[in-house]
Amino acid sequence: MFGFLKKKKEQDKLFTEFQKLIESDIDDELNYINMTSKELSELSDEELYCAVEDRINNKVEEYDEILDGINALSEVEKHCYVCQYFNMEVENGGLCQFFVNSSRDVAPFLSESLEAVGAQKHKKLFEDFIRENEIDINDLSSFIIFKEKDYEKQLKRYPYDDFDDKYYNLKSLEDIITKYIKKHIDIL
Repeated sequence: MFGFLKKKKEQDKLFTEFQKLIESDIDDELNYINMTSKELSELSDEELYCAVEDRINNKVEEYDEILDGINALSEVEKHCYVCQYFNMEVENGGLCQFFVNSSRDVAPFLSESLEAVGAQKHKKLFEDFIRENEIDINDLSSFIIFKEKDYEKQLKRYPYDDFDDKYYNLKSLEDIITKYIKKHIDIL
């Protein structure tokens, strides 16, 4: 019985620590949203990237439809949002995940945004892939899936691994976006 109580106390302690971590993240996000340009410029690169991501996501989430949110952003915000979304998906699950998830809504804006932030090699890699595989980025309805089996089928449709391997060997898109953010910090 005492072993059970000890485990329960350990679990309660872990839960409390986790709760504090979540609350801290929420506090950080709220702080980021209200920061001035001067305050943003004093953040580390990693914090700055997260702060701008939180600020822009907050604006987009005010809308029911992601496209309405994107259209409400300034050009600089839109380029950051699109590139950050793309990078997050590719870094977490590869290009297939980008097309399959709802982030495919940003695909029509991607080449323009990659160009704007200075990610020419990423842009070329993406454009070569969609050209070589005859993918229409304005109609990605064939990528909608409902089951895990559907995702496995999507993975076999195109040479995603080749794209992903090349992508992971490019300069970090997060670093490129952060440089762009610093250049336009007064607008963000």
